[in-house]
Amino acid sequence: MDDGRRWAIETFGAHGVHIRDRVPQLVREEHTASADAQEASGHRSRGVYGEFWRGILEKFEEFGNLPGSALIRPGQAPYSIPAVNGVAVFPWRYARNSEGDLLATPFTTSDARAAMFAVGDVDVFHHLFA
Repeated sequence: MDDGRRWAIETFGAHGVHIRDRVPQLVREEHTASADAQEASGHRSRGVYGEFWRGILEKFEEFGNLPGSALIRPGQAPYSIPAVNGVAVFPWRYARNSEGDLLATPFTTSDARAAMFAVGDVDVFHHLFA
């Protein structure tokens, strides 16, 4: 068993492999929908695509429906995130390209993000794609 698969099972329990497989699908779907919306808007600014973060948060809500999971609202955030096996699942883009340093990028940039630490390990994406 590869390390990424093992980590997903150890972290998310019985749903680990499903989540690991589903995340890239959801990201691709939201990217396509956001890119299409941006193009349809005819706007020069990238503001329409800039709402990608809201769409991917909504797509990730499906993980909160898994048995033993829940949707939580971190702090006063205007969104909910799934907690699976006590682990917060949050779509964090820590860099614009693969050269970015995950460990050197601050995650806690708002009260809502700080509140996620009360749920569990937020460093999910580093391992999901390993």
